[in-house]
Amino acid sequence: MKITRKQIRQLISEVTQDACTWNSLGWIDPQGKFHDITTYMEMHDEWMDAYQAVQLGNYDWNRGDKPPYWIKVSNSKELWFVGSWDSLTWSQFKGMCTMWAACLKYSPWLQTAVETTQVTFGSLTTGDSMQHTIPDFINLYVGDHGIDYFYNMLLGG
Repeated sequence: MKITRKQIRQLISEVTQDACTWNSLGWIDPQGKFHDITTYMEMHDEWMDAYQAVQLGNYDWNRGDKPPYWIKVSNSKELWFVGSWDSLTWSQFKGMCTMWAACLKYSPWLQTAVETTQVTFGSLTTGDSMQHTIPDFINLYVGDHGIDYFYNMLLGG
């Protein structure tokens, strides 16, 4: 059976839609870059292991480890910090907004119910998690400039 480019693009689009809704969307590094892993069709640990070896040349990397201060993005409503959310930087917050912007068309709650939808913000270090709306999370961990940045992103700015 021959697969066409159109079918492959549809499959990748479906994976992106599934990732925004279900699982394995990506990572946000300490510098704030959002790494969308849906194009690789890998799970988080597989992608991180390959990234450490291939991109960073870290051949002593222990498979399955998670580097400190990275954010694992399970989907648009579930994020896990390797450390404490108190360590979140402005760059990482902007990376979170980049991810949410990429998920806007797949996650209608971002446009219609962002102020009532609970999002899980967990710690991979402690295993603890908390539920907040995105605006409440921003008020707690980022501040007013984060609210402005987030809503500007939602409006397409």
